[in-house]
Amino acid sequence: MKQDDKSRKPQIGIQVEPDEKELFEAVAKARGTKVATLMKLLMHDEARRLGIQKSTP
Repeated sequence: MKQDDKSRKPQIGIQVEPDEKELFEAVAKARGTKVATLMKLLMHDEARRLGIQKSTP
């Protein structure tokens, strides 16, 4: 294992249909973000809506 591998942050990959990818990209562009940032924003918004607290390490 290389030194860089130890500091790599966890990632989540999802499979999408081509039209879903286009929609993600269009929404991200409209929000002025990248798709990954959009996904994180949506996750935080939904967690807040559901009353789920972010755990602290």
